[in-house]
Amino acid sequence: GHQDRPKPDPSGLDQCLAQRHPPFLMTTFALIAGMLPVSIGGGEGADFYAPVGRAVIGGVITSTVLTLLVIPTFYEIVDGLRNRFADLASRWFAGAKSWRSETAEHAVAVDG
Repeated sequence: GHQDRPKPDPSGLDQCLAQRHPPFLMTTFALIAGMLPVSIGGGEGADFYAPVGRAVIGGVITSTVLTLLVIPTFYEIVDGLRNRFADLASRWFAGAKSWRSETAEHAVAVDG
């Protein structure tokens, strides 16, 4: 049942993030560095390209924050809730199972 499964090690997510965040951050910083001249805007067409550059930089920063902070935190919260509900359900169904078996034994004793 549920008790046979090993409990997830919270440090597993931390290890994964520690290994995966440098490439995310390097990519983010490279893209921001590449878009800075566009977002500052200079020369012909700067009125058109500067807002696009700022939007790209904002989108990259937002997606990086979501990827590295919000989604793993949300996963930890949902996983903890799932484990709590699974524990409650296993206790509840274990109690219901023992109640059924006691009732069946009582019925056999009354009938027999």
